[in-house]
Amino acid sequence: MRRFIVVVLLFLCTLFNASLKAENIKVVFLNPGHPSGDDTGFFWSSVNRFMEAAAEDLDIELTTLFAQRDHILMKQMAKEVVQYQPDYAIVVNEKGAGLSVVQELAAHNIPILMLLNGFTNGELESLSVNKRKLILGSLIPDNFLVGQKLMADLFAIHQDRLPSGVNKKLNVLALQGDYRSAAALERKRGMESFINDTPQLVLVDTPVAHWSKDEAYRKVKGILRYRNVDIIWAANDPMAIGARKAILESGLPHVVTIGGINWDRRGEILDIDVSYGGHVTLGAKAMVMLHDYHFQAISRCEMTVKIDIFVSDNGQRLDKFLANTTDIALDSFDFSQFSKRASHPIAYDVRSFFSEDLESLTQGRMVTNELNTCIVKN
Repeated sequence: MRRFIVVVLLFLCTLFNASLKAENIKVVFLNPGHPSGDDTGFFWSSVNRFMEAAAEDLDIELTTLFAQRDHILMKQMAKEVVQYQPDYAIVVNEKGAGLSVVQELAAHNIPILMLLNGFTNGELESLSVNKRKLILGSLIPDNFLVGQKLMADLFAIHQDRLPSGVNKKLNVLALQGDYRSAAALERKRGMESFINDTPQLVLVDTPVAHWSKDEAYRKVKGILRYRNVDIIWAANDPMAIGARKAILESGLPHVVTIGGINWDRRGEILDIDVSYGGHVTLGAKAMVMLHDYHFQAISRCEMTVKIDIFVSDNGQRLDKFLANTTDIALDSFDFSQFSKRASHPIAYDVRSFFSEDLESLTQGRMVTNELNTCIVKN
């Protein structure tokens, strides 16, 4: 009898463990960057750190495949994503490679969430209705607005540096990330919109430096031989750092104001005048969204989000952010409190990570909840 009871208990424990395993969500993230960073910075490895911390709190089995900034390799790695048989895949439309990835995943009916770089309307229209249905939504920061804000800050900073009474035209050099990614194009559009509305600014050149510190350094070095530059707007921090190095080596007689995006200056001696960031945390928000969607705590219509998340690093924000987002700090932070399945869910807000107290959370600043995915009936 006792043996029978023990066998029954073991059987029930097995069933219980199996049910727990079944509750786990399997997610594969096709990360366009490097696992430990390169001359394009540490942004994508940092995104992954947030995702891993959130996945742990939400019982998500997360697998990350790194494409190492090679969009051709990213297309090929879509087949590897399929081998993991995930419940969901997270895809970044880096340099337009996202379409090929979606084509491959759609053939295996794997639902997809786009992260940080989504599709244009034209790209979406190139997909069949059935393939569009598998794109659950997208989580995108407002890149147009950050491009505009960065240009506004650079203009204000440079004006403050001019001698009193001086009012001259200022030459702007803008370093683009790439030719096709939505983030790069939207940031550029935001920058141009501010310049078009500001008569004192003249856009002298817009070279593409492929997000690279070294390539930005070489291109700025060359441009300075025949162009006078007052302000350098860069689509990410590594390019801004490369530009700073070129400026210092050129020995210009005047100050050049430089800014970038990403809060990505780890280990750099050189500094820049302003940087916007915070969107690195959206990897964690993506985990929360998939978790809540999987357990029907949010609808399909809530899976397409554009969020005004960028803030500047003025004051001590960046120092607090870095202190609050070490591996130890992220491990101790409970991301499940953002889930709508929590008894008292907290509004997602990047500002929690540069506040004095990680628990001091304020209302998030979501600017758009686009319902594109709801046009196609589930």
